Amino acid sequence: MGSVRKILKENFAFVLIFIAAAFLRLYNLDKTFMFLGDQGRDAIVIKRIISFEHFPAIGPTSSVGGAFLGPFYYYLMAPFLFIFNLNPFGLAFGVSILSLFGILISYLIIKKIIGKGTAIFFSILVSFSAVNINFSRFSWNPNLLPLFSFLSLYFLYCGIFSKRKKLCMVLFGSFLGFSLQLHYLALTLLVTAIVFLLATFFLWREKLGYKNVALSFSGLFVSLLPLVLFDLKNRFINIKSLFKIFTNQSTKVVGKPSYAIRVLNTNGVFWSDFFQAHLSRTISFIILIILLSAVITLMRRSNKSNKKNAFVFLNILNIIVFVLLFAVFFVVRHPHYYLLIYYSVFLLIAVVFDELLKLNRYFGLVIIVIFLSLYIYLNSLVFAVNLKPRKESPVARSRKIALSVLPNVDKKVFQLVPLPYTATDSDVRYFLEVYGKRPLSFDSPQEADEIFVLCYQPKCQVLGNKQWQIAAFHNPKVVKIWKVEDVVVYKVVHGKK
Repeated sequence: MGSVRKILKENFAFVLIFIAAAFLRLYNLDKTFMFLGDQGRDAIVIKRIISFEHFPAIGPTSSVGGAFLGPFYYYLMAPFLFIFNLNPFGLAFGVSILSLFGILISYLIIKKIIGKGTAIFFSILVSFSAVNINFSRFSWNPNLLPLFSFLSLYFLYCGIFSKRKKLCMVLFGSFLGFSLQLHYLALTLLVTAIVFLLATFFLWREKLGYKNVALSFSGLFVSLLPLVLFDLKNRFINIKSLFKIFTNQSTKVVGKPSYAIRVLNTNGVFWSDFFQAHLSRTISFIILIILLSAVITLMRRSNKSNKKNAFVFLNILNIIVFVLLFAVFFVVRHPHYYLLIYYSVFLLIAVVFDELLKLNRYFGLVIIVIFLSLYIYLNSLVFAVNLKPRKESPVARSRKIALSVLPNVDKKVFQLVPLPYTATDSDVRYFLEVYGKRPLSFDSPQEADEIFVLCYQPKCQVLGNKQWQIAAFHNPKVVKIWKVEDVVVYKVVHGKK
């Protein structure tokens, strides 16, 4: 008991910050968590894992390139859906808890490698980040990238500078594989690792050894084994898709900006999301240059050992490599794409804050207070809105639609079709399956005996619709129409011949 009190006393500031972080990630979570198409799709797969019905070897398709991700996220979240008795809230709760674990483990890692002051500032930045709060309050595979990418970097660092090189390199390969299964942009971590290994050899004279490199690849191979087997069985469909991602970036893009402009845009979007304020790409570029220059200058003047500087250098590489490689892609810069580098940016800012305090306590304190006040205020304008409970949560809406369809299902073979074609209905499908009525899979070629059309727009033309499930339906006839919330449901059956 005394040791617990001692730990709490030594880490009292972090405990307060962690409580705030937990509040921002768990408050009203059951009333605000997102449960839409992607969440319903994942919930169906995870539910079938729990019931021992199906153990997938692949995950969802990546938003970049259309390649299949790995199934790691499904298996990681399965215990949470099981504990909450198939309530989708369990998945959102699981992501929140793992995100909080990420804050805790990152604090301990940074405190051990660099120091307590840097770890405290890091914890403040991550705890009050609107982007990180938002992505920790619902279930989605990229949402855990901050934790797994940071642990990948940590184990790479340990594999070079710690005494347990072999274990750390196996863990590095494994966590790199887990990160790749959360999103393929984690491939940038592999490039970061290669550059870092070269740098440590020339700058720190550290030799990794072929055996340790082989161990890291063994960890990567094992963690990606389901995907490897899937590719072998399906003529390397994933490898071909990934190859197309890189080879098709320079073809037929109307009015495409230069690579330099794309680098500036990529960096600009990140800092706008970081501060939750629109920043020009020029200002964003200046912020990045000031940050990197300050970190490098302060670390050179500090008493930090070469090993500690190496960990900071690794995180600098992570940011630079990511921005340079992500700029290659002609895609919309969505906030979740940047989750790979958030912890690295937080770390660099925290290092600057800690070193400023040591150089000049009063000047450093003024700079830190101004920065954090502005940062927390701008981010709070966003996360304060997200914490407010809605009149009705999306999961309640999905459940209501499913319950309205349930008593109208008269045939064993039935189909669910959303309109317009861009809409998704996996959230409704999930509850139908939980309640014992499973529709045909959306892409099933089998003709259903009846179709339930979910109209998500003000008006839908059902009969004669070109949506292929409806168009292929023999002699369709609408026999019932009803409304649930803002969705109109049409029951369609075969007419008389």
